[in-house]
Amino acid sequence: MKEHIRRDHFILRKSIRQIAKERHVARKTIRAALRDASPTVYKRKIDPPSPVLGPFHAIIRQILKDDETQPRKQRHTCRRVWERLRDEHGFTGAESTVRGFIGRIRPSLQDTYIPLVFDLGTDAQCDWGDVYVVLQGQQIKLQMFCMKLRASGAVFVCCFRNQKQEALFEGHVRAFEFFGGVPQRVTYDNPKTIVIKVLRGRSRVENEAFTAFRSTHLFESVFCKPGKEGAHEKGGVESLVGYAKRNFFVPLPEVDSIEEVNDRLVASCIKYQDRRNDQNGETISHLLQREREVLSALPTERYACCRRHEVKADSLALVRFETNRYSVPVEYAHKRLVLKAYVDQVVISHADRVIARHPRCYERHEDIFNGLHYLPLLEKRPGAFHHARPLRQWHWAPVLDRYHAKLQAHVPDGRGTAEFIRILGLHQTFSAEAIEVAVELALEYRVFSYDTLKNLLLQLNTPTDTFKPLDLAGRDHLSLALVGDFNPNQYAALIEGDAA
Repeated sequence: MKEHIRRDHFILRKSIRQIAKERHVARKTIRAALRDASPTVYKRKIDPPSPVLGPFHAIIRQILKDDETQPRKQRHTCRRVWERLRDEHGFTGAESTVRGFIGRIRPSLQDTYIPLVFDLGTDAQCDWGDVYVVLQGQQIKLQMFCMKLRASGAVFVCCFRNQKQEALFEGHVRAFEFFGGVPQRVTYDNPKTIVIKVLRGRSRVENEAFTAFRSTHLFESVFCKPGKEGAHEKGGVESLVGYAKRNFFVPLPEVDSIEEVNDRLVASCIKYQDRRNDQNGETISHLLQREREVLSALPTERYACCRRHEVKADSLALVRFETNRYSVPVEYAHKRLVLKAYVDQVVISHADRVIARHPRCYERHEDIFNGLHYLPLLEKRPGAFHHARPLRQWHWAPVLDRYHAKLQAHVPDGRGTAEFIRILGLHQTFSAEAIEVAVELALEYRVFSYDTLKNLLLQLNTPTDTFKPLDLAGRDHLSLALVGDFNPNQYAALIEGDAA
């Protein structure tokens, strides 16, 4: 019809009015045909019936609606929606059916990349991403370390509280241990934990601590161009960050510790190896086995993934790191010490001797005490026992409180608390479990003193001697030996003889 209209007007020189009268077509339609000869595309105004997916439309819309309140990069993909419909609601349709419906109600943009190829053992890419988890009932943000081997496609993901240097080093070491070796090159953007100054081209001034780490593991560092353009130079790990967020953290994991998060991530990385490589169709696990043969060997000793700081203990035997303070033994008050900050602990040394270890605190303006550090001072000042802050953070077994009350009743001159402070010092030598058992026995035997309790601990921790039975095979003549009854007078006569 468009062709007839255009021929009538442009070749036969008919007017729009005449064409409308002869063809019985509206003038608006004729003008549209004269403007554009391409076929008219009609759009559905009513969706066709969907007997399989139709009952699940409301669930899909609710999932997408809930995604609006979730972190932008931890929202459902079409595949993840299909998996949840299949596993949680018994959906039996195809993934393409779900994908088509979501495509109609939620437009998506697809990026285009240049295909690349890498040799085994040569290249890896590293990046960070923000993720959220529910830790002990509270939603918190963690920093996700990602590394991907470009040849085999094997991935490693773990989480830390921050992106500081000790976390960067620890992430590398865990990734290298997971892969079973070190690649020749690792590609980065330009993080401040690595790069001090960006020079012309690919040249960078690197942090000395990172240079030492890199030279220990003997790999080269490659840096992307600054800005958005550089993100496409390490597209493999960029896609891994997004994949991990959508598949490992959707829905938000509910955990009791960061270690539990990382344990789950290791299992997910192992499961990821069942996928097939896009280039040759082999499974990632098989390619990784071959790649491990050409990766560089790990150092013989594990690298100390920490930041080193020189500190000075104050009059309260506390040293400051970031916004928190950590205790040291009171004999090191006012002395200069060395603090090493790891991702999970703080280690304090004096003259290459470790004097204190504490769990790393990521809160702000907290004081972290070890009660054992203050016991020598408390022995001299037992009156401060009930008000000592270090002891308030020390959660010993309740049976010790009962024993303390008995000590105060049985030890004269009010020295029960001083005796109890000495008992607390036994934690430097014995485990808390062993002390709890010994205190239970002491209460049962109704003995109340430091010396008695220490004696019980020594008895409990001393292995019982075991004697093997005497093997008399082939020694029948021993049965002929005669052993007489013991006479104490013989011993007395022997002593008198010696005296003479």
